[in-house]
Amino acid sequence: MGAKIEARVEHHFPVPAEAIYKAWLDPASVRVWMGEALRGLGLSGEIQRIEIEPRVGGSFFNSDLRNGKEARHWGTYEQLVHPSKIVFTWTVDERDEADPSRFTLTIEQETDGCMVMFVHEMDEV
Repeated sequence: MGAKIEARVEHHFPVPAEAIYKAWLDPASVRVWMGEALRGLGLSGEIQRIEIEPRVGGSFFNSDLRNGKEARHWGTYEQLVHPSKIVFTWTVDERDEADPSRFTLTIEQETDGCMVMFVHEMDEV
């Protein structure tokens, strides 16, 4: 376990905080926005599996096709504070399961929508 670094991104969405919170925990919604995000990165966006158990201690599993191979992502929900915060571990390789990275999604309601902050804490490479 080495030093940690953080990647942070903020974005304003013109929808209520509740909509963002639900979109992160609903398999059908995750399939849509994840596919769009992958296509935005020049990937196929072909989602294979989305499994979500939205409770503290519950797990998730997402996979998509990249160059004919399944790219797998999984983790465990550590905090679910409706509708303002979701914290989960993030793993893409079995070797990292003992020390996964951590993702925190913070959602702040504003008068014209909400501000969302994504923080991905991971080991420094």
